Amino acid sequence: MYYKSFADDIQTEITLKEAVTKANAEAKKWNPLASLILITSADAFDPNIKGPTEGKQGKRRMWNLIFGVPGTDQSLLVKIEENKISNVKEIQELVRPGEVVPLDQIAVDSPFLVEQAIQEFGMKPGVHFARGYHFELFSDNHRLFFSVEGLNQRNKRIRVFFNPNNGRYLGMEVEK
Repeated sequence: MYYKSFADDIQTEITLKEAVTKANAEAKKWNPLASLILITSADAFDPNIKGPTEGKQGKRRMWNLIFGVPGTDQSLLVKIEENKISNVKEIQELVRPGEVVPLDQIAVDSPFLVEQAIQEFGMKPGVHFARGYHFELFSDNHRLFFSVEGLNQRNKRIRVFFNPNNGRYLGMEVEK
């Protein structure tokens, strides 16, 4: 007889930094000059499939990452599901130098920032679209942003932006 415990499920969820480390190794095999452009957590297409924590501990079961070679249109999409690389696809998308996320600038991780968003802003998990808490890391014109997405106290979707190097609050977007 097969038993699966809650602890087994949690191991299928990983943090943003763990996802970056795993996908970066794959991207470097594709092209040694590959740089991280974007990482975002994702929901399963089937609403009945969900991770045990839905981001509450800063971990998700699905991540999408884009790597690229700056100054070219060479990009790679890497999908992680349940702590395994599930899909790798080469795409053509112009990579501007200001879009690169330097890995050495990611000092804080999603468990710390989701806790900060909950404590400081009363963030609650999303219910329908973007279930639980979601995470995104990107660069906009050389300025790095690490966002945590959930709901505010009025059940409006919010994204709280932090500096990934030191965890400082940078701003917030609230759904109208």
